[in-house]
Amino acid sequence: PEPHPISGTAKRSPLPVHRQWSRKPAVASSTLSFADVLEGRRSVRTTHGPRFRDIIDIVASGVGARAVAPPEAGDRHIAPVISAGALHAVRITVLPLRGDVRIFAYDARQDLVQRLVPALASGLVAFRDRVRDCLPTAGGYAIILLADAQMAGRVYRDPESLLWRDAGAILQRLAMVAW
Repeated sequence: PEPHPISGTAKRSPLPVHRQWSRKPAVASSTLSFADVLEGRRSVRTTHGPRFRDIIDIVASGVGARAVAPPEAGDRHIAPVISAGALHAVRITVLPLRGDVRIFAYDARQDLVQRLVPALASGLVAFRDRVRDCLPTAGGYAIILLADAQMAGRVYRDPESLLWRDAGAILQRLAMVAW
């Protein structure tokens, strides 16, 4: 399916959005088979961090919606990563570890990048400080998964284990796409 344009057809986000924009398409799909990719993979060390665009392309390739359910089916979509009931109640946010304190969310259903308005910027600063304590030379991005227990709870009783499973599936998919 084509991503929703940024116009009035974009669904309103439940998160406090400062600004949002459509993600430009990533590089076209490869004609290589999965076996070719695995066999041809080599470890490569780089001395620079990834660009923000690269991070978003990895996230979009890993979790972007492939089909969106009709409105009467609820807020569901089909993506390459598994999710309990196609709810996709785990969202991905990206926090730059250097520079201004900003946090971004990727809306997989609409293929949008959103700059969020943090309710408590000091919490983001504290998180970045803790990451830098563990990884003092880290200059990239933190990928943070946020689970919507209320969304999953409307469909499942005691949804926590499903949310953990969904988060693990997302991490697995992102790792595979990033390689």
